[in-house]
Amino acid sequence: MEEILLTDFAPGKIIKRYIYIPENFIVFSRYHTPTENDINRLKRFNLEGFFYGKDEIQFLETSPDIPDILIDKPDSSAMEPKSIISQPDTEKIFEVQKQEDTIQHDVIQSEKKEDEASQKVQLIHGEITIYGSTVALLHREFSLISKGNKIDVSRIFKITSIILNYVSKTKEEALLQVSRGRSKYRLEIHSVNTGILAALISYHLQVKGKDLINVVSGALMHDVGILLLPNSSNIDAAKKHTLYGFQFLKSIKNIDPVLVMPSIQHHEKAHGNGYPNSITLENIEFSSRITSICDSFDNQISFIKFGNDISIHSTNDELLGWKKEDFDQKIFIASVNVINSIFKNNSIVILNSGELAVIKKVGIRFPLNPVVQIIADKNGNKVREQKIIDLIRAKNIWISRFVKRNVS
Repeated sequence: MEEILLTDFAPGKIIKRYIYIPENFIVFSRYHTPTENDINRLKRFNLEGFFYGKDEIQFLETSPDIPDILIDKPDSSAMEPKSIISQPDTEKIFEVQKQEDTIQHDVIQSEKKEDEASQKVQLIHGEITIYGSTVALLHREFSLISKGNKIDVSRIFKITSIILNYVSKTKEEALLQVSRGRSKYRLEIHSVNTGILAALISYHLQVKGKDLINVVSGALMHDVGILLLPNSSNIDAAKKHTLYGFQFLKSIKNIDPVLVMPSIQHHEKAHGNGYPNSITLENIEFSSRITSICDSFDNQISFIKFGNDISIHSTNDELLGWKKEDFDQKIFIASVNVINSIFKNNSIVILNSGELAVIKKVGIRFPLNPVVQIIADKNGNKVREQKIIDLIRAKNIWISRFVKRNVS
């Protein structure tokens, strides 16, 4: 790490690397030009300087194995990179100013510089979604871990900041991405989905400050032990991913236990019939209780929609035997309520097929994949015959967006 003195941090000076200030979780993006307000903010925190890493992540510029799952619908955002500044002196943890623009800028640059990467990431009109960008960043981190490298937790915090901002601004879109389920690049997708759900529930439960950051980061990293497992198809051996993940995370210097504990406790159950330690609810950390619910919601979606054990580390019996009593009841009820506040009965939605539908039934087990009734075809013509679709059973059909009703 190299130090930059605050006295050298002058207005108009272009920052060439991402800068992270751990004490107050302030992040400046590459190519950001600091303003007087930026410097005054730093002074208010009584900071004399800050650090940047020589090995700072370059956002896909050198990664030849970017998953093609990252491609999604175009985003019409501007392409100039902006700053990312959190405000710990307000209730909102992050005021992320168009993080997508920064990531999109770097992805486009990588597409120009890396022929192999550009073949795998076939950008639609040169643009990529926030969700896809987040998965790409986590894929980069997981690739490093699987090769035996340590990670800089500040880079995980950056991904967390994107998720928190994404959920706070567009929670409907974020939940729709989770609700789709995907069979490819399952570990990265599952981890991001778990992080999105954890952010949504944490906001609802009014988790704030450092705890909010660590809870969501812990959800993102809860399955990191899977990357460290020896090659084995044995279920009992696969369950040791909790121990491998815990050992890996706790070895990181100055890491918060709130972030570490979900890795070893996300398969523990309220009544003590989970693993690896068969502990009961009172001994399960708060962050682990949130992660456990989010992990189960996402695994259920993908297991049912794709018909195989793509959760990697759970048996069929575990997935099919899932029940609400396994979890902290207050958090479980809160999670269902906050999801149901978006996926409401009688809401009008548009499916990815272009058909117009109305939500008819939202279940407790699969609140992100309700039963819908088609009311108009993709051309807008009213459907005469009743057509009901259970979205949890429909592999290639999902809700694309909600339709806002006019309020007179």
